[in-house]
Amino acid sequence: MPDAPTGTTHGYAYDLRTGTMTDLGTLGGSSSTATDVSGSVVVGQSRTAGNALSGYAYDLRTGARTDLGWHLRTAELVSGGTAVGGDGMLSTTVDLTTQASAMVGPGSGVTQVSAIAGNHLVGDDFAPNSLAFAERVDTGAFTSLQSLGGLNSHAAQVNRAGVVAGSAALTPPDKVTANGPFHAAIWVPVPE
Repeated sequence: MPDAPTGTTHGYAYDLRTGTMTDLGTLGGSSSTATDVSGSVVVGQSRTAGNALSGYAYDLRTGARTDLGWHLRTAELVSGGTAVGGDGMLSTTVDLTTQASAMVGPGSGVTQVSAIAGNHLVGDDFAPNSLAFAERVDTGAFTSLQSLGGLNSHAAQVNRAGVVAGSAALTPPDKVTANGPFHAAIWVPVPE
């Protein structure tokens, strides 16, 4: 694949085994970035020919580039066959095989996904306060992850078993304060 033209920025993927670098190109515009990789699929954002910002997925095995649309123009992540990203307000998942998309969360506020592993994704739901959440990609089951007595919690990572790491506020020291100190927190899913 040819190098990016001078004056443009392209996302690249580097193969540690072969020492080769692949230019991921764009969706017709002048720039792209790469934000996450799972197996042979890289996701990121790209400018289109009309200069709009859009999410994309690039398959390193086939060279196929898929426009994921403006709903995935920020914070793109990928795990297996699922890409997730946001539009600045709501997060959306896209099945990379079927192109089916689904909104993350109940739609009652801003959702921001911070991690995805297997069928589990986590992030923060800002409606009306910031609470961590976990969602199953395969079932759509959405769970708010409570604090440790305060008002807010934050989810940072999740593993394939659905165990979530983050932070949660302790009980506030008085009635006018929303949160006590934040402590590291782990949320473990209830066995099905």
